[in-house]
Amino acid sequence: MRERFIVALVLIPIGAFFVFTSFWNNFLFFLAFLVVSLFINYEVASLLEKRGFHFYLWTNSILVTLSTLSYYLFSLQIYDLGYFYVIQILLLSLSFLITFFLESLQGKFEDAPTNLGMSLAMYILTGIFFPFLILLKAQDRTGWLVFLPLFLTWIGDAGGYFAGKLFGNHKLSFLSSPNKTIEGYAGVLFVTLAATIGCFGLQRWFHTSTNLSLLQFLLLGIMISIAGSIGDLAESTIKRWSKAKDSGSLLPGHGGFFDRFDSVLFSTPVFYIILKLMGY
Repeated sequence: MRERFIVALVLIPIGAFFVFTSFWNNFLFFLAFLVVSLFINYEVASLLEKRGFHFYLWTNSILVTLSTLSYYLFSLQIYDLGYFYVIQILLLSLSFLITFFLESLQGKFEDAPTNLGMSLAMYILTGIFFPFLILLKAQDRTGWLVFLPLFLTWIGDAGGYFAGKLFGNHKLSFLSSPNKTIEGYAGVLFVTLAATIGCFGLQRWFHTSTNLSLLQFLLLGIMISIAGSIGDLAESTIKRWSKAKDSGSLLPGHGGFFDRFDSVLFSTPVFYIILKLMGY
């Protein structure tokens, strides 16, 4: 716990720097974001290879880089929405075509569904879902719209962790992570909703780019807590299947980047879509 706390104290100001600054048209944010995405793919590749499966790391890394770059260039209004859609469809098609072609050369067809499924799933998560953070950063250069999904997701995770540790008596053994409890998930929802009320106050105090009502904030909080919990379960499924406690060891006390961003991969697109439906 002490190591976890110390690492958090180091990472929080570093993360805040990238979130709240906009040097060089958010280029530093883009680079930091890309590094995290590539590390997540590397960690998933390591988990799969421990079980003897194959993850198309180089293919995914190149396509995720290109996709993330396309989000960044679109955020700078280098091209319009039509071209952006064409680029995304092209990259997604290439992801399918290349991975299916490479898998056909392996000759181990019994492993093909897992190899193909995981590679394509991670491209969608890190190359399509995750980069919505870049669009949120471009929409509000102060970083407020990036801060909200990150903060609400992570504070909810922390609330679930401590609620499960302190009060968790009713385990949900049918889930991929058998240590999850009803009390833990209740903690995720309660803490996330409490945090949304705090963010509503911050919005009023600092006159941020949003003017959301308390009801809208609470709706965002509920959806983020649900999406984030699904993301956490998805990563738990992968780790349990690969018989690993953590996705990596790059962040002492926290595991790897996938451990830190599993929930964010799922909550970010949900936050972005709901925000757009609310008129932002």
